[in-house]
Amino acid sequence: MVILQYCATEKGLVTRIRVFFRRLCEYWRPPAPDRASSLYRHYRSAEEEDEYWRSSAKLQKALRASDANAGRDDDDVPLVRYYTPKLLPTYREEVEDDPEAREVYLAPKAFCKWHRMVFPGPMHPTLKEAQEQIKYYSSRDRKEILRISRIVSDDQVLCRKAPWTPRFAKMWKDWLTRKGPDVAIVFE
Repeated sequence: MVILQYCATEKGLVTRIRVFFRRLCEYWRPPAPDRASSLYRHYRSAEEEDEYWRSSAKLQKALRASDANAGRDDDDVPLVRYYTPKLLPTYREEVEDDPEAREVYLAPKAFCKWHRMVFPGPMHPTLKEAQEQIKYYSSRDRKEILRISRIVSDDQVLCRKAPWTPRFAKMWKDWLTRKGPDVAIVFE
């Protein structure tokens, strides 16, 4: 109905649509036999047609660097036929990820927070001690430590607003039994 705002009536809208399609068809209608020898006339003059061919040759040169069809022998017509992008690199293919292949960074503060959540009592590592202890955990363990440390806010754990519960200790023990043994390769 928004279109009808610009036309006084529905009849006016239908008339405008008819005129539009009539003009469109007249442009592509074959010319009278006495006008020209070609069936479809798209250009008013030979100069306009030459200008088209020159511009299409320029566009083809511009697109050649990223065109997968470039380098074929049938380049005698300077026509921009279609554009075929090059294939994506092979790194986009799905590859099974080894959980130990990627190192997980764990901040000492997150380690201290996790330690307070999992282990009861007053003995917890300082930031400096945590930095050393993080090295003894595998990448999978660090990922799980990071996940557990994000469950509760920093204020509740580090400021001791909430009392210690065995919930997170159970989560950590379940993780240790579920993950299986760590494989260590040592070079001497």
